[in-house]
Amino acid sequence: MNQLEKRVYQSVCRDGLLEMTVGTYMVLLGTIFIFQPRLVAFSVFFMFLLKPLVQKVKNSCIYPRTGYVKLKNEDETVGKGIAITAVIFILVLAGSLIALILSLGTVAGRQIWFRWFLPILSSIMFAFGPFWVGTTYGLKRAYLFAAFVPLCGITVAVTGITTGYTSIGIVCLAAGTPALISGVIMFNSFLRRYPLEDVSNVIE
Repeated sequence: MNQLEKRVYQSVCRDGLLEMTVGTYMVLLGTIFIFQPRLVAFSVFFMFLLKPLVQKVKNSCIYPRTGYVKLKNEDETVGKGIAITAVIFILVLAGSLIALILSLGTVAGRQIWFRWFLPILSSIMFAFGPFWVGTTYGLKRAYLFAAFVPLCGITVAVTGITTGYTSIGIVCLAAGTPALISGVIMFNSFLRRYPLEDVSNVIE
């Protein structure tokens, strides 16, 4: 992606919808991990619900103010690397659990895995998405989020405040809540900065 395309994307992302979407999903995912981890697989349906909702907000609030820009090959590139990395990390998590059980026994191996490996490796997996956005589009605040998520996972593991699937939930809530709040603040600021009545050349 050339520098012009990166600047266009950075300009598009100033509305805060990216942070609101990621934050909302992380909060929902964290809530599921804490209260009903068996239903975590159904969290993917939240993305199908969020996508049309975000698009509706763009159509009604964003595009009338900024117009519409579609980056070249945008649909083909978004998400592929993230999905592949998620599969790899899931395999690494499963492999690490098996290795610990074989080397330390079932009880000790599971305890270490739930205390250390699960929250840290999961947080690294969650961080890859924003890191990919940062490297692809040059969005600096994405790097901050990518660094903050693993920090949450390490903190949970070191402090031992919780273990198991609850630890993933705490990481998701700790990372998703500030993302959601910052997104709401950016969105409100965007709407105030670009009032609809001041827009003269709306692209239809």
